[in-house]
Amino acid sequence: MADSTESALAYMKSNSGTQIIFQAIVSIISFIIIVTEYGNQPGAFKFFAAITFISFLWALLSLIGHFIDLRGKCSGVPWLIMNVVVDLLFVAMLFIASTLVAAKAENAHAGSAATLGFFLTASYCKSMYLDIKIYRAEETPYQAQDNPGPEYPAGGQQDIPPQYEPPFASGGGGSYQGDGKGGAIP
Repeated sequence: MADSTESALAYMKSNSGTQIIFQAIVSIISFIIIVTEYGNQPGAFKFFAAITFISFLWALLSLIGHFIDLRGKCSGVPWLIMNVVVDLLFVAMLFIASTLVAAKAENAHAGSAATLGFFLTASYCKSMYLDIKIYRAEETPYQAQDNPGPEYPAGGQQDIPPQYEPPFASGGGGSYQGDGKGGAIP
């Protein structure tokens, strides 16, 4: 039990963990701001409130999943790919929702909610980048066998490919001198 708690705390101190904590805090704050001012108005404000609340729930469930070691218990699920897809969806939806709220902003509440929405969008972009970076860094033994590195001669030197030599304008040896317009200078 202490080992899983230590690993969960270590995750919360990592870049991905701080991103999820930031996303949870910013999404609930932007949700509260938009709901307190525009709770009864339909359209862009309700869409923004729904997306930020879903973002908060996703971040909260991700943190709970790390505390109970859900990734270790369900190792067959491609967690990083799922995170990238969800992050991409949140980037698109938050950008649209924040843009709509910013366009319809009549006071500081909507403007601040839209600004937090853009910060949240940037946070999901960074989270997606970190997940892709982690995914590309992971390499299973099966992938390592399918993609062996280049083999070099025993001396450690590479065979240098021959350099391209353009054909000469005149049929003989000598050097090619062009006039810059495609013709040869005699």
